[in-house]
Amino acid sequence: MSLLVHRYDRSIIFASRLLSGTLICGLLHWAKMVLIPLAFSILIAFMLYPLVRWLRKFRIPNAAAVVLVAACSAVALSGLTWAIGTQVAGFSAELPQFQENITLKISSIRSAMRGGTIEKLQDTIATVSEDVAKIEEAEEKEKEKTEPRAPRKPESDDPIAVYISSPPRMVNFDALASFGPLIEPLTSLGLVLLLSVLMLLKWSELRARMLAFVEPNLAGTTNTTHAVEDAGHRIRTYLGTQLLYNSVFGVVAGVGLAALGVPYAPLWGLCAAVLRYIPYAGPVVAAAFPLVVSLVTSEGWSQVAGVAILFLVLELVSNNFVEPWLYGSRVGLSEIGIIIAAVAWTFLWGPSGLVLATPLTVCLVVLGENVRALSFIARLLGAKPTISSHFHLYQRLLAEDKLDASDLANRALDGAGKEASVENVFLPALSLARHEWMAGRLEADQAQKIARILPEIYQAAVPRVAAEEPDPPEPDALPEPVAPPVVFWASCPISDAALPLITSVLDGLRMVPESINARQLAGAVVERLAAEPPSAICLVHLDRQDFARVRARALRVRGTLPDIPVIIARLGGFTFDADERAALAKAGATVLVTSLSTLRACLAPRILDFPAPSPT
Repeated sequence: MSLLVHRYDRSIIFASRLLSGTLICGLLHWAKMVLIPLAFSILIAFMLYPLVRWLRKFRIPNAAAVVLVAACSAVALSGLTWAIGTQVAGFSAELPQFQENITLKISSIRSAMRGGTIEKLQDTIATVSEDVAKIEEAEEKEKEKTEPRAPRKPESDDPIAVYISSPPRMVNFDALASFGPLIEPLTSLGLVLLLSVLMLLKWSELRARMLAFVEPNLAGTTNTTHAVEDAGHRIRTYLGTQLLYNSVFGVVAGVGLAALGVPYAPLWGLCAAVLRYIPYAGPVVAAAFPLVVSLVTSEGWSQVAGVAILFLVLELVSNNFVEPWLYGSRVGLSEIGIIIAAVAWTFLWGPSGLVLATPLTVCLVVLGENVRALSFIARLLGAKPTISSHFHLYQRLLAEDKLDASDLANRALDGAGKEASVENVFLPALSLARHEWMAGRLEADQAQKIARILPEIYQAAVPRVAAEEPDPPEPDALPEPVAPPVVFWASCPISDAALPLITSVLDGLRMVPESINARQLAGAVVERLAAEPPSAICLVHLDRQDFARVRARALRVRGTLPDIPVIIARLGGFTFDADERAALAKAGATVLVTSLSTLRACLAPRILDFPAPSPT
């Protein structure tokens, strides 16, 4: 009954979240005429606020610093607009000179298409259209012969055209109406600039009001302040990095176009830098301008091909190497998160949403990292890993996806090395399988299949990593191997899979390992060990549920071999509590370990020669 109630509650929570998300998206779309200028104002304020802070360091008042930054920004924007307008006007004036070249290009394209597949397809369509027209004309004539003609109306009944003239007006309202489409953008631009200046003037007050609105209680002020500062830092980092990178991209594009001989190369480089602020669509438009110019002005096709190759190479390097490194990790968004955000915000707000997608999503990710109810946003769009490496490996093994599991194993070994990856990825994955099996959520055959596949994947990945590691020291520098072996005794079938992994990372001790699987009878194993005493016995287990079995084996070993060190190793992420430590001490355990580094220290020859100490 409680399970059904729990599922019912979860369904209600999911439905309420879905309804809330739908209402929020509808509100964002409905109120976009107000929210878009507000979002642009906040973005511009974030861009200019570092300059205002820098001026205030020189004891300039806040109002004066804001006015100075706004004036300099207006002058820079006006100068940029004037430079682009001048260059465009100059190019437009020179365009009639290339009329003959345009004609030659069109004729060359037509001659190239002549006789080809496209022309054949066009001829076929034209022939079919003519045949269809002839058939329809024949059917119409046949119809006229069989049906009587309708009597023609007298000419007096034909409508008479009436023309109404009006005297000329003093004001040409039609000309004024042509400026209508410009009124709304100019009004929005003025509103955005005005709001930006006001935000800069009242920056501290607005920040305090926002903190008070988000968290009115003093207890949550610290977390809220950290969240707001984190969001501001990420947005400023993104905008600054974008400004720097777009400028460098524009310079490289302009220099490349100048080297190819494209007219007005600085103009197209500047357009490339500005248009890169529009994700996805901006770079395409930026490349289209110089391509069209090159197509119009150049005599051959080599310059056109060079421009296409230049922008293709720049975009490939930018999209696959530079931008993921610059933006993804610095702003906390994943690559797929940036794409999803661009699609969603474009659907809600159109082209303006495409420009604002990344900054707005950064704020949502920070909100999701600090508000538990919105944590799904951070998991979906954030750059931080949503699940640990060992859990991901366990999932792939559970799905019997050896390909992805092998890729995960290779990445773990490449990134952390053999010992760290075994301790933090492979053994925790086995421990999770054992825990799920004991909890009844995993069938025995599935758990044993995981235990069989994981060592195979590990053994296949280790030789490749070992080939890249430096050569080991000379044999003379290593201690001589001890004569008696070190016994590793597994507590369950899952622990059997852990034994080859453990011994593979402890090979530097030059010991002789001996593995005993969990299926062997404890009495027979102890009798054999009593006949040939080992250097040490390590009882390996991966879950707390195996505590009773390990304790029973420790008692039996200690009763038969009182002088042999007994090491209890609980690996995979679980630790010992106080009651377990006391019980294992009474059972005769020499030392308890929960990591491979501690196990390595315990198995060193200088440790093995010690008498049995009390458990730590």
